[in-house]
Amino acid sequence: MDKKDNFDFEEFEKKLRQLPKVEDNRSKEVIYQNIRKQMNTEPMKKRKQWLVPTVASTFAAFLLILLIPMMLSNESNESEEALPVTEEAEDNEMFAIEVDEVNENAATEQELYISALVDDILLENQRIVTVPFVDEQANFIVPVSFIVRDDDAILHQMTAILEEYDPSYIGLSESPLKGVTFEEVSDTTVAVDIPEVPIGSANEKILVEAIKMAIRPLSYSFATVLVNGIEGIDIGQYGPLDSLDVKSFVSGYYFYESASGIKLLVKGPSEETGALDFEENLQMMQSTNQGLFPTIPEEVVIESVVEEKSGTTTITFSNDTDVLTTPTPLMMIEAILLTARDSGIQEIRFENIGVEELGHYKFNDAISTKIYPNGVAYR
Repeated sequence: MDKKDNFDFEEFEKKLRQLPKVEDNRSKEVIYQNIRKQMNTEPMKKRKQWLVPTVASTFAAFLLILLIPMMLSNESNESEEALPVTEEAEDNEMFAIEVDEVNENAATEQELYISALVDDILLENQRIVTVPFVDEQANFIVPVSFIVRDDDAILHQMTAILEEYDPSYIGLSESPLKGVTFEEVSDTTVAVDIPEVPIGSANEKILVEAIKMAIRPLSYSFATVLVNGIEGIDIGQYGPLDSLDVKSFVSGYYFYESASGIKLLVKGPSEETGALDFEENLQMMQSTNQGLFPTIPEEVVIESVVEEKSGTTTITFSNDTDVLTTPTPLMMIEAILLTARDSGIQEIRFENIGVEELGHYKFNDAISTKIYPNGVAYR
């Protein structure tokens, strides 16, 4: 009879119940950061598909590692038998953050907020690219950031991500730029070739804003929009876009919540408010904005915002502020940093914030605004 037929499942369950209770006193923030560090030290394999690992499988494997030695020590007549490494297990390497793991990033918030990426977590051969997707109703453009290898042109990598990544993992819909190709024309201009002109003014606007969002962080100033390789075709209300200026008004960052409960940072509409300065945008971020939710709670009091010539801006909160008592502290900090980044501010110093460290950020010194919103996956 095969050894597997002799396996006593009742004995297995009994020993499982006898295991001591395992308690982890680390904060969720620390656990999450450790997960990211481990992901970044693994060698990256070339593959087409996007891999989303299952936390349940990982936990089951961890239990087996604990139980097998105990069972073998009590069954002296049984010989050791190695567990096979299956192709499925190999494919579950962590190249993407799953929704369950994103929950670790919420810390005391107990919410599914997807935090930003920072350069400090990158290896030497990696960089970050931000790609626009849309919400399920196609009302908002949602920036999603990816860590990629730096062995290809970033415009080509953006095209590949738009084709390969399934945004439904995080409750989003496909990008209006799916099927689009990008080609550098000059140091200042990118040619954007779209397969067809979108139907309807709302879709035209989403397309144009998505192009701006994709091109602007890459230090380009203009985009030439082609349709199937042909220049000069009218893009609805915009007419021909031979030299689209990718600059836009600076606006604050709010959060969008998908149907699955995942929260992502989104740049708020700016046409109605016009050009606001940094402090004015912070004030706006305490209220809802056309279906987007505030990232700075009303009870948080910002006493002053002082911009210095050095490129550093100091934000001073009221003396009784403790960001950890707010519903979404990490989201608030990152929304402020992103708004500052878009305003041309290089660093933010937070005063009277009530905490020394949160996520990637240490508040004993000024913090760089060079962060990338909604870091959900690795390629």
